[in-house]
Amino acid sequence: MIHPHDQLCETVHSEFLRRWPIEAVRNMTLEEYSSLKNNDSFTGWLEHRSKDIGIISGSYALMFEIFAHSPGKQLPKKNNLAGDDRYTWYRRQGENSEEAFQAVKAKILRIIEMAMQNDLEGIERLEHFTPKVRWKIAFLYAPIGSMAAIFVPERLHSIGRELGLHFSSTADLHRQLAAKKPAGQGIYSFSADLWHRISPLFEMVPRKYYIIGTKYGAHATESRAAEMYEKDVVATDFGPVGVSLESFYLDGDKDSLHQFLEEKECPKLDTALQALLTFLNIRVGDIVALKDSGFPKGGKAYLRVIGYAVVVERDGRVYHFDESLGHCLHVEYLDSDLDLELEQGGFSTTVSPVNNAKAREQIFSLLAHTDDTQIVAAIEREAEKQVRRRMQRKGVSKVVPKGGNRAGSKPCVINPMHQVIQSGLLAFLQQQHPDATVYAEENFIDISIRRNDSDMVELYEIKPYYSARDCIRAALGQLMDYAHREEQVGGLKLIVVGPTPATNADRAYIAFVQEHLKLPFEYKSWRADFML
Repeated sequence: MIHPHDQLCETVHSEFLRRWPIEAVRNMTLEEYSSLKNNDSFTGWLEHRSKDIGIISGSYALMFEIFAHSPGKQLPKKNNLAGDDRYTWYRRQGENSEEAFQAVKAKILRIIEMAMQNDLEGIERLEHFTPKVRWKIAFLYAPIGSMAAIFVPERLHSIGRELGLHFSSTADLHRQLAAKKPAGQGIYSFSADLWHRISPLFEMVPRKYYIIGTKYGAHATESRAAEMYEKDVVATDFGPVGVSLESFYLDGDKDSLHQFLEEKECPKLDTALQALLTFLNIRVGDIVALKDSGFPKGGKAYLRVIGYAVVVERDGRVYHFDESLGHCLHVEYLDSDLDLELEQGGFSTTVSPVNNAKAREQIFSLLAHTDDTQIVAAIEREAEKQVRRRMQRKGVSKVVPKGGNRAGSKPCVINPMHQVIQSGLLAFLQQQHPDATVYAEENFIDISIRRNDSDMVELYEIKPYYSARDCIRAALGQLMDYAHREEQVGGLKLIVVGPTPATNADRAYIAFVQEHLKLPFEYKSWRADFML
């Protein structure tokens, strides 16, 4: 059976190509390229009407090199821009709007021609448009399945590094990822799973284990563990003072890093190089033990472990530079209240991999005995606990979709689809239940319905994933946490809402959940059940 997201995107893709075959692009006028009121324009299709295939929104209209603006709008005061009463464009494209447009169209045609020939390497060498626009045009005209539907190179590279892939270019990575698509799955849902980090490929990457010290200063006497716990990071201060090394994260190029550190007159160069090479190659999902000490004690090997953490991505980043702690990796702490003393040597350096199985079993003995399945379960339990460790707050009666970050105990990036569904569903339920209290975000519940004539409460959790099963898997833990808080009410009903209808396989899974869950439970599709 075709995945619902693949079905949707295949339809959108076909409609795009029917509207904008290469001949239509050759004959395209400026008004057909960019128009304020015509969503059938080429740029309207690229940015909005094909967003189910992959998003390039969130930037500025100049990513299209020339764009229509509101009448009378004042031109931005930038030397590289030109404009008239209808259009703004980059001056490098031409002296007037028509000249600029013809130059832009020629570049679009060049991208299309190369895409149709599957020349991804050639497309990467072009300097036409911002990369995400260039790659989306390429995907729409390239042979289906020849590249991933992920158009922001930084995001694509992050995914590639997390999967442990070695790639020489964006084009190379596109080909590698496309080749990993399972038979029977469409490139659209496969790419969406990669984007949302729910692809089974991520489960195949071997988890690695590390020890990181928490003492700073010339003689490693100043404990910074409390600050690491507070900021939810692990950190090291090796390297040149005040200099970020984000461009070297997961790069693995020892010679380039050595040259950079040398140019920056890095103190203790050799020691810093070794520590940073290890630190900058710790990836999402790896497990870190924090040590308070690793030096011999009383003539015997000694190691004191004070915490466990799993490395995570937060706000699209794993590495960041902190003025106080230096080089940081985002983590979720699994245990920050340990005091495990071991007669274990070999870990006196600040950053050390734990490759020996026996040593790993001892050092991580309090974390599910390093059994991978148990560690995954511990990570999921602790991550869920920390994400939901929030203060209560009042609900709201209206939601305005705007994207961005949701406030909470930690930054949480909101998927635009989530907010669109939440806003529409809230209005729908308020209309359907005028005598009930219907709120969004009450105690961080997506939507709750409290009936004034009974003690019944309905809790809705919205997930933006492209299959009902994935939505349910992601939502159940949160719904059970909400249900636990609502134990005093007379009756509870749990509802998961996702974008697409349940397939036959999904319905079997839903029946299994309903059979084993002791609370009334439903899955509903935003498109099928509410967009009437």
